[in-house]
Amino acid sequence: GVHLGYLVFMLVSTLKDANIESEVHMDHLAGVLPNIAKLPDGARLLTEPGCSYIKQLIPQLKAASKARREGTALMLKNICLHRGEYPELMLKQGGIDFIPSIIQPLSGETPREGSDLVREGLAGAVQVLASTPDGLDALLAHDAHARLRTGYADEEHRPVLEAIEITADYFLASGRLPEEYHDKSDVGGYATAAVVDDDDDDVDAGDDDGPGMMLLGTNYRL
Repeated sequence: GVHLGYLVFMLVSTLKDANIESEVHMDHLAGVLPNIAKLPDGARLLTEPGCSYIKQLIPQLKAASKARREGTALMLKNICLHRGEYPELMLKQGGIDFIPSIIQPLSGETPREGSDLVREGLAGAVQVLASTPDGLDALLAHDAHARLRTGYADEEHRPVLEAIEITADYFLASGRLPEEYHDKSDVGGYATAAVVDDDDDDVDAGDDDGPGMMLLGTNYRL
């Protein structure tokens, strides 16, 4: 715990540091975060109640350094892959800027996120969060269904596309999207949402014409 606290301190303090050479020198430290989060004990420490590691690290997603953005995004994904209580603990500790910060790079909005790894990590985290009650509430409260659809239209990295498609399935399965969003006039309009296997850590798009695709394509109007 002490070593993790020092690592977070070094990343946070140098992000705000006016000494550019110092910031660049510490960029590589972000690469350690995903490895820590892969371990159950690491995910536990990162999301431990009373700590603020997630909230402190979220601003790294806006760093000029690609290494910092990638390390932070992949850390969030790896925490979520442990499932259980970790995704919602991460959400609670992330603060009010957490959901907007992880959705913006996937939305296609400016400034556009150019790193495939950043978008892949965040899309994986969003997919798991959408499978949890609190995560789904938070995502829908920030119009993630509409913003992800916009980003999906211009996305080319397949792992990101697949994660967004599965996230769309969760949105549909919730039954909480406004009726006016449905466009059942198109041929092949959906009737029910697919069941997503929460125990499957791999992102799997399933059928290309499944409910998630309909949310993101012409059969679903957002």
